Amino acid sequence: MPSPALKRRGFLIMVSLLVLIFLLLLGMGMMSAQTARYRGVNRCQEAAQAFQLAQAGLEDIRFKLEVDPGFPPNPGDDQPLFNYAEDVKIGATDVGSYEVLLDRSHQKSPYQIMLVTSTGTVGPKEHPIAQRVLRAELQRVPESDPTKVIWRWASFQDLGGI
Repeated sequence: MPSPALKRRGFLIMVSLLVLIFLLLLGMGMMSAQTARYRGVNRCQEAAQAFQLAQAGLEDIRFKLEVDPGFPPNPGDDQPLFNYAEDVKIGATDVGSYEVLLDRSHQKSPYQIMLVTSTGTVGPKEHPIAQRVLRAELQRVPESDPTKVIWRWASFQDLGGI
């Protein structure tokens, strides 16, 4: 028959093992929760980057319209839509891209408005990591100098993204 001291020692070993298993499971749960938080932070960063790329597309088209009176090239009256895309790099690193769609159907008087849709994409275009679509109206500001053209944003709409 085992002595009472041996019974106590066996009981303490079992309790110690149960406490260690509980602490191990608790630690593993906290680690998986932290991984999910990191993943969420990365998604927020990618979404913000896609938003900034879409804004870059809007500013790019506004700048091109103000600087180059012949932009877009060869516009026909029967083709009011013009589309282009550009990749954005910082040094040798690909940041993403933006695609701009210009609708000139209301460009002439009395409206003098162009509808611009810009899509910012992070990652490859075939399988984007994040994407954001912005739509805005550009309105021509009358100037005393007819050679100078100034466009200002009349409205801005965030259409969301993935």
